[in-house]
Amino acid sequence: MPQRSPLKLLLTLIFIVSLVIFINKQFLENKLSFGPISLYGQEPAVYTFRKLSEFKNIFSSIGTVSGLINRNLKLEKRNSELVSNIAELEALRLENDFLRKSLNISLKSKPELEVGNIYTWSFGPNGYSVLLNKGSRDGISTGNIIISEDKVLIGTVEKTETNFSRVLAITDPRFKITARVLGSDTAGIVNGTLHNSLSFNLIIQDDKIKEGDTVVSSGNDSFPDSLVIGRVSKIEVAEDQLFKKVEISPAMKNIILGPVIIVK
Repeated sequence: MPQRSPLKLLLTLIFIVSLVIFINKQFLENKLSFGPISLYGQEPAVYTFRKLSEFKNIFSSIGTVSGLINRNLKLEKRNSELVSNIAELEALRLENDFLRKSLNISLKSKPELEVGNIYTWSFGPNGYSVLLNKGSRDGISTGNIIISEDKVLIGTVEKTETNFSRVLAITDPRFKITARVLGSDTAGIVNGTLHNSLSFNLIIQDDKIKEGDTVVSSGNDSFPDSLVIGRVSKIEVAEDQLFKKVEISPAMKNIILGPVIIVK
């Protein structure tokens, strides 16, 4: 390996020493500047210390901003919780108002009432398909009566599942209830006809009844009295028949979705 000559080593050493002296001199004379940063004649060690202090302040500011952001996030979360609580209180108020109206129903006994919602309501070849959003875990059982806020009879609970129940609509042929004509002594038995109508049976020829009459529950069975069933839509009279053929348009057909009362 070739060795450097003593002259070259000496020249290199002189160059390095001269460069160090020059840089230090520039610091002392306030002449050296690196881009946008001036060294203001400070010793390199002093300059470096001050810059480190500046960086420390910057990081401290960043920490302060981070703390403000975290506090803001916590406040937003708390605000969301408050809004949710207000919404729950409003829902409870609406439910209480709904129950207060329903308590005007004339009941011979004092059954337990539960608020529910109809979430499926459709009419097909087999009649109405009605689903209730309350089930066995809510204490709902077969035979519970379903009515609207306006005391319209919708049907009874036919089958319960854990989270929902299937409702036997008043228009189903299996549904029967004792009923009377509002404002008269005419009474009989109403049952579904599978179609979008009801049949008012045991109405004799001398009974007073006309189209447009309102038919309500009589309370002579397990149903509360004065529940709205519907209006008389058609009357057929045959002289050779003991009973009139009376059809009722059910009031429940105007109910689509929404809150209902479950009479346990």
